[in-house]
Amino acid sequence: MLFLFFLLAPRSFHGQSGGTVVAKAGDITITKEEFKKRYEFIPHVRTDDGFDSTSFKKNFLLTLIAEKLLAQSASKDGFEQLQNFRAAMENLTNVYLRDALYKKEILDKIVISDSAFIQGQLRRMRTIRTKFIFSQDKEEIEKIYSLLTMGAPFDSILAVRPEKNEQKEAAEVTFGTMNEKMENVIYGTETGNFTPPVELAEGWYICNIYSAATKMELDRGEKSQVEKTIKARIEDELYRAFNKKYFRGIIINADRNIVEKLYAVIMDYLNTNKFNLAKDSRGNYKIGEADIPHIKSSFSTGELN
Repeated sequence: MLFLFFLLAPRSFHGQSGGTVVAKAGDITITKEEFKKRYEFIPHVRTDDGFDSTSFKKNFLLTLIAEKLLAQSASKDGFEQLQNFRAAMENLTNVYLRDALYKKEILDKIVISDSAFIQGQLRRMRTIRTKFIFSQDKEEIEKIYSLLTMGAPFDSILAVRPEKNEQKEAAEVTFGTMNEKMENVIYGTETGNFTPPVELAEGWYICNIYSAATKMELDRGEKSQVEKTIKARIEDELYRAFNKKYFRGIIINADRNIVEKLYAVIMDYLNTNKFNLAKDSRGNYKIGEADIPHIKSSFSTGELN
């Protein structure tokens, strides 16, 4: 159905004007601009050193002409009115709209300051060796921190705790290799000292800083990685802020009856159509856009809402 979408989608070129026409297929023209964009969008596999770009472009143009002819034939036969095609179109439209919104509200707002880039480079130049003590109990981690401040050896406490098993050697930490909140605390702690308890989603951590190695400069790849890390962190922050703003005041109540009915309907659909459904590499059945309308038909408008 996605293939059919790409066949029918080019019908939007019916009324285009301007540009040099390089080919015509029925009542659809192919302009130089469209050909260039489509050609540059596909990978060019070179099987040998005698790659002939002119021949390749000619064959690609013939492919475009065939695509347009197939689109007109499919439209003439009413394929674009089929339920499966309309469902696929709706899904693709939502995907493009979501991506456009994400670009507008998130990606276009990413700005990396000079100070953030400099800090990232300085941290990337410094590799810290550390081990941690972890607890999901706030009271327990505070007691451990109290013992450490009174002089108890970090390694002695860690030696009797289960998290020692995953820390045979000290972990090497540099910029972008761990949670940003924890990274900030670790880089703010001097060698030979331990951090205060740091709360993350899974629990509390105390890290001990054993040593730090510093390099004199970064290569181009390392600088690029610093930029990517900063960009990813800003992107995540903007995304969380957008979600918090967008979904503010929205309440969704779980309905056990609806969930149980959905399960029953899907199981019934699977049992009825299992010989016609595709499977993935692990043998699991795959349900796509073409199946959703059949499943939705078992629910009332109120239930769907």
